[in-house]
Amino acid sequence: MISTFLPLILLAYGTSELAGIIALFPLTAAAIWIFVTFAALWVVIPDMLAIMRSEGRLPGFHDAQGRFSWLVTAWIILLHAAVSPAEWLCPPLNRALPQTWPMLLSIALYTWLFWATRVPFRSAWSLIFDPDQTPEEFFRARMTLPILFFPPMVLWLLVEDSWLGSMQLPGLSDLENFVMAPLFFVGLYLFSPRLFNLAWRAVPLADGRLRSSIIDLAARAETPIAGVKLWDTFREPIPNAAVAGLSSKYRFVYMTNYLIDIFDENQLMAVVAHELGHLRLGHVWTYMIFSLDLVFVSLLTKIMLFLHVPGYAARAETLNSVVDLFGFLGIFLLCFTALTRHSEHQADRFAASMVGGDLFAGTLERLQEFISMPSSRWPKWTLTHPEFAERTAAALAWKGPPGLLVKSERRLRVALLLFGMVVCLAAWPGMSSVQRLASMANAVQTGRTIDALNIWTSLTPELRAHPEAAAHRAALAIQSGDWSFVLRQAARACWSDGIPPAPEPPSEIPHHAGSPEIALHLQVMQFLLELLDLGRVHGVSLFNEAFDHLQIPLGQR
Repeated sequence: MISTFLPLILLAYGTSELAGIIALFPLTAAAIWIFVTFAALWVVIPDMLAIMRSEGRLPGFHDAQGRFSWLVTAWIILLHAAVSPAEWLCPPLNRALPQTWPMLLSIALYTWLFWATRVPFRSAWSLIFDPDQTPEEFFRARMTLPILFFPPMVLWLLVEDSWLGSMQLPGLSDLENFVMAPLFFVGLYLFSPRLFNLAWRAVPLADGRLRSSIIDLAARAETPIAGVKLWDTFREPIPNAAVAGLSSKYRFVYMTNYLIDIFDENQLMAVVAHELGHLRLGHVWTYMIFSLDLVFVSLLTKIMLFLHVPGYAARAETLNSVVDLFGFLGIFLLCFTALTRHSEHQADRFAASMVGGDLFAGTLERLQEFISMPSSRWPKWTLTHPEFAERTAAALAWKGPPGLLVKSERRLRVALLLFGMVVCLAAWPGMSSVQRLASMANAVQTGRTIDALNIWTSLTPELRAHPEAAAHRAALAIQSGDWSFVLRQAARACWSDGIPPAPEPPSEIPHHAGSPEIALHLQVMQFLLELLDLGRVHGVSLFNEAFDHLQIPLGQR
């Protein structure tokens, strides 16, 4: 489920977007924040957990950790909003890396808050954990997801901070950055095994019959792998298998000891066949194309708002970004979860073709014994996996060869590509207009009067009426000493209802992210949602869905 990732997504978003918005008394706010934090960590939380345990009122571990993650996220964002620590801790670094530096501070605070609470949380729920698990291992298990999430997010923020484009228009981000998006995410998938090896502390599985059987199955599935690795779950009972890597030379199957302990070899092959199905059916490419389609829709929406509702972009940039964020989360919940449910059904059918429908259905039924069902408060359309009954029925009903599934998924990718092309074509005229306005703004700012005037004369009457164009034309007139034009424009602004008023100055600093950046951040989220899948097919921990809403690493040959 996406709910596990939302606190981290909002932490990344809120860190840069909300920094300093209520910084009225930053030093006082910082002192209060530090005092309350230490009081909570060393007095309030330990005492509260001890009392709740003694009275038998402890909630489920998953719910408690989820609430704590939300609380930590909100508390860190409040610090950035009221204090803007990145700015006063190191102003030069904040100017050079306006998104990366604050995010690094947020990551450090997030990690420290979980480290400081490892002992009281481990003690409160000690009955559901391995008695030999240390508080340090408990903390390391909690950090698996952040280790998978934060590096790609920070890397993209660093790309944005280091390679800023020249599209400095109110309400529009640096659109040139999006040239990097496809290369960035292909590289991310190529090198994802390194990230997984770090997060899971994975080591090669010893040579033997199981390793040989998995490699043979991968060859039969036409998805050759470089090896099999055993990942460390830090003494937590997580039965899971996963596959990572685009290149066959650096693609691995990952398995946990707990999975190997509770399933026989045939059932293990059924689980691995499902993972290989994601690879053979090209689901990673499907998700990447879907993400790029989101970017294209984002750009089209942003450009249309800038051109046709300029006051919204110029005067309400923070509201604009917030609306964009929740709008794309809505699209993500509706569309991406539907896409992943479809992909799971197809991977199930592929596994049934490889190992037999009866064996795969029996493996699903066995897995169901170890999995808690998702909370009823989450509607089915927000789930990334179908229910077990649906999956079992679909696997038993499938009698076709894997080739039919490959062709079906290829047609889906073609449809997504065509949709993206249509959106790009629809956005092209608007992009051209925006580029001309940006070129005029750059010419005015650099004192190239003749170039700016030539661009102005080439604009359509509708584009000349845009507040940005009018403002730069007025600046051009002042630069060239054309005071009669300035006076005429001022008179029209005062006495004519037909001339739109000049926009108020934007209320936000230039580096704030807009809709396209949010779409790219959601691409990072989409990539991370594919990392683990401990909840529906591959198994989950036995302590109240503590990891039940994550996904697996996918790759493509």
